Amino acid sequence: MATKITHYILVGNKRYEYTLQPKREYTTIICEGAGIRAQFPNEQVPTVLAELAKAIMQARQDVEAQSEVIRFRVTPTEKQLMEKRAMALGYENMSAYLRAVALGRI
Repeated sequence: MATKITHYILVGNKRYEYTLQPKREYTTIICEGAGIRAQFPNEQVPTVLAELAKAIMQARQDVEAQSEVIRFRVTPTEKQLMEKRAMALGYENMSAYLRAVALGRI
């Protein structure tokens, strides 16, 4: 059974939850406030956690400014693959997943 560790970080007087799920070579980090739900090599985890407050602040700015639309075409097979990957990483919708990929968060 995997260990699940939940912590909190205070950013701008608001408390944000993040969860660590360590495995042998990697750790899954989940922080909805930062839009992060991804696996990182264990040696990168301290760096990710050190940058977590910055990522939360950036995500808050991104959410406030989401007024632009980007559209592009994909094949049905590509769409299906993207949806599977998004769901496997715990994203509730394709927009959040594609935004995180495009911005280098995962």
